[in-house]
Amino acid sequence: MGLLTTVFAWVSGWNEVSKRDQLCEAAVQQNSDARTLLIAAFEPGPELEQILGRSLSEADSARATTVQMSATSPYLLARADELWSTCRFSWPLAPLSVRAFPSHPARFQLAGTSSVATIRHEPFLNPALTIAGPFDVSLLIVAAFPLAVIVLTYDLISGEREAGRLRILQIQSRSIFALGLTRCAIAVGILTVAIMAPVIALTIFAWPSRISEVLIPLLMLTLAVLAYGLAWGALAFLVNSRGASSTANGVVLVLCWGIWIVAVPSAVDLWVSSRDVATSPSRLASIESDMSRRAEADGERLLAEYRKIHPELAFDPDDLQQAIVCQEVAVTSQIRHEMHGRLHEQFEALRSRDAARMRSAWLSPAIAIQIAVDELAEASESHHVKFAEETLAYQDQLIEYFARPTFQNRELQRRDIEAMPVFQVETRGWRGDRSVLTTVLSSLCVWCIGLVIAGRAMMTVRAADN
Repeated sequence: MGLLTTVFAWVSGWNEVSKRDQLCEAAVQQNSDARTLLIAAFEPGPELEQILGRSLSEADSARATTVQMSATSPYLLARADELWSTCRFSWPLAPLSVRAFPSHPARFQLAGTSSVATIRHEPFLNPALTIAGPFDVSLLIVAAFPLAVIVLTYDLISGEREAGRLRILQIQSRSIFALGLTRCAIAVGILTVAIMAPVIALTIFAWPSRISEVLIPLLMLTLAVLAYGLAWGALAFLVNSRGASSTANGVVLVLCWGIWIVAVPSAVDLWVSSRDVATSPSRLASIESDMSRRAEADGERLLAEYRKIHPELAFDPDDLQQAIVCQEVAVTSQIRHEMHGRLHEQFEALRSRDAARMRSAWLSPAIAIQIAVDELAEASESHHVKFAEETLAYQDQLIEYFARPTFQNRELQRRDIEAMPVFQVETRGWRGDRSVLTTVLSSLCVWCIGLVIAGRAMMTVRAADN
């Protein structure tokens, strides 16, 4: 039953990942079509449908015509708005954690020279999923796995006492301490295999060409899950050491589950959200608009400063039209520079949330294992920020690339289109932070050792009292 549950959880995550990858494939196709149309504009002859190799709707045909008409313009990026997109294909371990997908877009569409409009994303969140999240492997590990451990270990010692076998074991000089830990380790080991065996098999089956990339991350995940299970087993050992009945032990463990899984993580999320408040997309758009008005009013000075920074970009000051266009380039550059400072603060606030969650990993094993799964699945806030930063860097590349022909007051040529910067959508290898996993494993080990020591001490005290 555990194997089937894990398979269903992984398939549920896989379906969400497949939807995102389809969006990425659409973005790649859009970029390819734009490049094909722009290059074909320098070789008039074939119809648009022949160029793209498929039939076009009336709207698509009109847009394609507009793109081709702008092919020779140095203002291509501004005129052909939302012509290019950035995306990132999913990492093989992405099906493990899909709870953050609504907040983390699969693609960004370049909105001319506006940084805010490019990375703007206001997700629609399903209220039914705001607490537990979608059913995926991370939910299975964080919430269901401890319940299975509790079921197998709530009567670890009390069951022997109630069955009348505890005295017999003591007469045989069997260590109750060693017996309890051994049974706990066996139960956790079996459950870990039941979860991780399907995950490893399905991941390798889905991405056979990337086995070498996922082996170490899968090993790290297995160690984290095992440590998490042992922490719950150690808690069960501590509760059994009190000498209470199996029913009482079960009630206490379920209460601990509610505290560790629900109460503490919810309180931490509330604290993190209130501590590092991110600026809303609408507020950022308003800030960018204010910057634009101020920069346009100071256009001549900005153009002079821009020419000092880029002396290679010379233009004829007597050409009024060219001077106006070059001034627009300088103004755009200033707006981007100021806005990037604001966005950097925004990104640092989001990274600070991850750092705060990392520090709270010592408060609950559930927080620690969720951080580990998110990091291995590349689903953390920091990975989303990294993608947004790469998108803005690519937008800057395009803007700077088209600035030269603008200052030279020349039309674009085919070689300009062919040499355009291209966003790399494929990444190889895990791009996570190993220090995060080190911290998580350390916190889980501390929980295990601390609970075992506490259980051992309680058994010693009870033995002395008896």
